[in-house]
Amino acid sequence: MNYVRAAMGITSSDTINCLNDFHDGVVRASRSYSYVKGTLSYRVKVYNYLVNTLHLNPMRDDNGSGIPFVDMPDPSHWAYDAIVWAYTANPQVTNGTGSNTFEPNKSLTRGEAVTFLWRAAGKPSPKSSNNPFSDVAPGAYYYNAVLWAVEQKITNGVSADSFAPDNTVSRGEMLTFLWRTAGCPVPAWTANPFVDVPADTYFTMPAIWAYCGGILVGNEGNGTTLSPGLACSRAYTVTYLYNLFVMTAG
Repeated sequence: MNYVRAAMGITSSDTINCLNDFHDGVVRASRSYSYVKGTLSYRVKVYNYLVNTLHLNPMRDDNGSGIPFVDMPDPSHWAYDAIVWAYTANPQVTNGTGSNTFEPNKSLTRGEAVTFLWRAAGKPSPKSSNNPFSDVAPGAYYYNAVLWAVEQKITNGVSADSFAPDNTVSRGEMLTFLWRTAGCPVPAWTANPFVDVPADTYFTMPAIWAYCGGILVGNEGNGTTLSPGLACSRAYTVTYLYNLFVMTAG
């Protein structure tokens, strides 16, 4: 700016202040443009995935009238796109908790969590019928999902013969399931950003991987707290899955 003013022979303080204000406005406009462009690119990527890859209408329901949930968050909410994806994906990750409810803040059980993960992975058939868990009965909606997850070493249950499908799944457990699904990758960096994630737990590496791998929702304590022991809600779970299977998919 000093060079421009000198070249133009501008010395008036009022003119200089106007030019400074104009310059600041241009900078702000440029930043706003970059943000809008990034947001639109993100939405286009989602739309192209749903329409061109899954061959779906991203806003359809069984009646073709749109997403049926009366408790959907606002479109600007971090879970909105993930819920749309979870409902419209093929195979469907979840059809909600009722004919017109999703209940985004409701806690998820271990049985539900593994089933969501299994569906997001394409509902692969387990290669063996061996079931080590006395509390996972044939015919249960999560039966094939649990057998597949055990085969893939995604989970080994809460003990040698118990899976505890009705127990609430925590954020630490859910991120561990996802990390193992991804093949237990080593994070891009190993520094632990979370003040509430100890250095020697089973979910330490999954938490760091999720932080630097684009899996986290983005509002977990501004990157300093994870609350790994808290129940993983339906909104958090589908968003974690969406980030893994759609947004970070190669």
